[in-house]
Amino acid sequence: MSNTEKDWRTDWAENLKRLGCLIAILCFAAVVAGFFAPFHSPGHRAEDLLQKGNAAFDAQDNETAVKFFSSAAELGNAEAQFMLGYCYKAGIGVEANGAEAEKWFHKAAEQGDQSAAKLLEVPKLLKAIEDNDENTIREIQETCLKDAARKATEENDRMSQLGLAVSQENKGNMSEAIKWYRKAAENGDHLAQYRLGNFYDKGEGGVQQDKAEAVKWFRMGAEQNQIVCQYVLGLHYENGEGVDKDMDEAVKWYREAAKNGQLDAIDALKRIGAE
Repeated sequence: MSNTEKDWRTDWAENLKRLGCLIAILCFAAVVAGFFAPFHSPGHRAEDLLQKGNAAFDAQDNETAVKFFSSAAELGNAEAQFMLGYCYKAGIGVEANGAEAEKWFHKAAEQGDQSAAKLLEVPKLLKAIEDNDENTIREIQETCLKDAARKATEENDRMSQLGLAVSQENKGNMSEAIKWYRKAAENGDHLAQYRLGNFYDKGEGGVQQDKAEAVKWFRMGAEQNQIVCQYVLGLHYENGEGVDKDMDEAVKWYREAAKNGQLDAIDALKRIGAE
């Protein structure tokens, strides 16, 4: 299987599905960005641990991710506390434990992490699901989505725009999904940039395949230290897809991704003898 044929892209939508309706209902805007955004200011030890945890999480090395998140969380990093709570809630890299999840969500929320604060509403949602209380479920969902829609339009909030994009994609409304991914990407959201690039790269989501357009969005994400974008951009330079083949540029972006712990990039450097 060639590099072009092999799909190296992280399918973060699969991670969303692992939380099922918890994320779908509790406002993607705040939650999604917290799950997958790489944190790129490693000057402090806790932030460095968080970045390593995020890299392992992106590479689906979940047990390693939990170890880094735990270390950073113990040092008081709110984002790591949220991520650790998420892993305990979803049973990712660790045995599911609702009490531990709530403990870490509370710690993160106390420091102002809005994603954690929203997930503290999970018990109410779970009870509604258990009781098959469709009215309560619908009420929570509508409240969150209305809030996201208001922020996305009135405040041009990129996290809310990303949330609406994910929501519309899950509903199969790809024209609306692409619209909101584009708005979020234009506002600098690196996850939206990756997702939009992926649509153009594969010719999916109702857009025509356009490798050059894909490279444009991958580059934007890569320049913001989004490690999957860095790896995929290197892959495009190596294969000459959407850009002139340039092994120096390929190595440059593989090294950036590898420096941030992206395992596929590390393997790529070994494969081409540029360790």
